[in-house]
Amino acid sequence: MKTLYLESVGGASGDMILGALCALGLDFTNFKEPLEKGLPELTIKREEVKRHGLTMWRLWGEVGKDVHARHLSEIKELIDGLDISEKAKTAAKEAFHRLGEVEAKAHGCSMENIHFHELGATDSIMDIVGYYWALDLLGIDRVEASPMKLGYGSVKTAHGLLPVPVPAVARLIEGFPVEVGQEEGEMTTPTGALLITQSAKRFGNMPKMVVSTSAMGTGSRETKCLNVLRAWLGESKDHEHDLLLLECNIDDLTPEQLSFTRERIEDVGALDVTILTGQGKKGRPVHLVQILVGADKEEKVQDILFRETTTLGVRRKVVDRLCLPRHIEEVTLDGVTIRVKVAQWGEDFVKYQPEYEDCANLSRKSGEPLLEVMAKAKRAAQEGHPAK
Repeated sequence: MKTLYLESVGGASGDMILGALCALGLDFTNFKEPLEKGLPELTIKREEVKRHGLTMWRLWGEVGKDVHARHLSEIKELIDGLDISEKAKTAAKEAFHRLGEVEAKAHGCSMENIHFHELGATDSIMDIVGYYWALDLLGIDRVEASPMKLGYGSVKTAHGLLPVPVPAVARLIEGFPVEVGQEEGEMTTPTGALLITQSAKRFGNMPKMVVSTSAMGTGSRETKCLNVLRAWLGESKDHEHDLLLLECNIDDLTPEQLSFTRERIEDVGALDVTILTGQGKKGRPVHLVQILVGADKEEKVQDILFRETTTLGVRRKVVDRLCLPRHIEEVTLDGVTIRVKVAQWGEDFVKYQPEYEDCANLSRKSGEPLLEVMAKAKRAAQEGHPAK
């Protein structure tokens, strides 16, 4: 899996991110031609910059006559007219839609009435659309990022002098890890915050991967600290390091209360919930609750554990797991479609697991024992009988 890790060394902005991607091996001609063709007032430029004794890149758009305030519908229409991949168009429109929700909430009006000012300008449209177009051209499968550095103080905007982070950034970063940073002023712009929070699947240290290359992108400002975003490109196997095992001991809940807690945890997307019975302090019976969960769902699961149980603490550890490649096949028994999960180990060992609910429904309908229905479904899948 081709993975991009964005490290916010000195903040993040559109030109910093695109500059770093450009230096990772992006074909500059293929990148800029469809954008300049669809946005005639735009000229995309790049330059190599030396700062603090280091080489970095900046990529930005120069615009002639521009319309700085556009409605969301106008921006989406512009994106649809570009000769880029549908994947990039869809991702860019989703990003602008999220931005519209943020702006509408900040200004207390509907999205239809929102005018995008700085972010509706052609160069900002280029930053957002160009980011997803660049990801597509580079063949990126997954994006991860470090916590974002925000800065402090105030910054001049179309709405006047605003505190850092500006309202748009403050709303975009809700639920995401951030740091103040050491630089006065705006270190992470609304564009930078939007692109990273919209595309990154995980925040934290660099993931386990085989690094193929890295590069640094910079903005137009020269600052005391290093005004840099560093991008790392590499191959990761399966991102199973995102998995966490959460555990807690509970010795004073009823089975009904535990069952309810389990249902709630499963509903928020936990991969597996196991409740084991043992003996705890003073010989009391105790339940060991074990939950396998993705890092993106950890906080939701923790919230349920603390609210719905009597536990005062939760143990957590990062775990790895090996997953067999799998797919679903369908077989037909007595006119009823049964789904069968097929997993393979090596070239000659295959496991077949009929879906319980499908088999149970047929068992209820036909009166045939569930075990026999499941055995028949398994044999049918082994013999390669697809659903008709």
